[in-house]
Amino acid sequence: MGKRLLPWYCKHPFSVLKKRKINGDLLDIGCGDGIFLKKLQCLNLNLYGIDLDRESVACANEVYGIKSVYAARLEIFVSTVFQKFDVVTFFEVVEHQENLDQFLIDVKKLLKANGLIFGSVPNRERLFHTLKQRRGDGDFPPHHFFWFSREVIAFLLHKHGFTNISFYSSMPPLSEYAVYLETALLGWLTCHIKKIIKKKFSSSMHNYIEANQRRWYQHTIFISAIHSIRVLVFLPLAIFLWPLMKRRGGMSINFEATLPITQKT
Repeated sequence: MGKRLLPWYCKHPFSVLKKRKINGDLLDIGCGDGIFLKKLQCLNLNLYGIDLDRESVACANEVYGIKSVYAARLEIFVSTVFQKFDVVTFFEVVEHQENLDQFLIDVKKLLKANGLIFGSVPNRERLFHTLKQRRGDGDFPPHHFFWFSREVIAFLLHKHGFTNISFYSSMPPLSEYAVYLETALLGWLTCHIKKIIKKKFSSSMHNYIEANQRRWYQHTIFISAIHSIRVLVFLPLAIFLWPLMKRRGGMSINFEATLPITQKT
């Protein structure tokens, strides 16, 4: 945390903001450790973020030096902060909301007239989506409450008065796609192996690190090697299926919309 690359579903929105030379105030909802805000520091924007996880917020504050990131729930932030924003972003956040209508109402309260939103959600029509659901509970409550297609997102945004809605597909790096395929096709096996490894090392991890830094380093290399092997084994399949995944709309659905003056709350 704090030393990672920009997530793939944030790259296109960054390019759009940079190309259009958009300025003003931007709020990132569910900003995590602030990696997207960090990338935006090269642009003429006043940056703000909120997230539920206090450790992630501390990382944004201390590692990236973004002091205007706060640990807060959206509804509390809306009711206590009276600032309006030119841009509001929320990547891989909407699927975690129990009340979609209230979420969008709160977003509208934070937007200035003609404000922009950028967001992303997992694509329910992505390749092997149903199969991956059978391998674990990550796509079900309490993790994900809704599954989205472009039609569903368009319906919700139109319902709340957003206009100029546009979509584009978002694809991960091939290495991440290879891991996704491995989880979807062999998830029961790899999840079991990961649980065994975690159980073996997590209980005495802190003492283990302090007692033998060298062995801990070897353990870290071992875990990294396993990950690399997983990627290499499924990389040929990922390359082969890449065009089909793109035709299915990508791994995530990225969208953009405008809140016109007449719909301002």
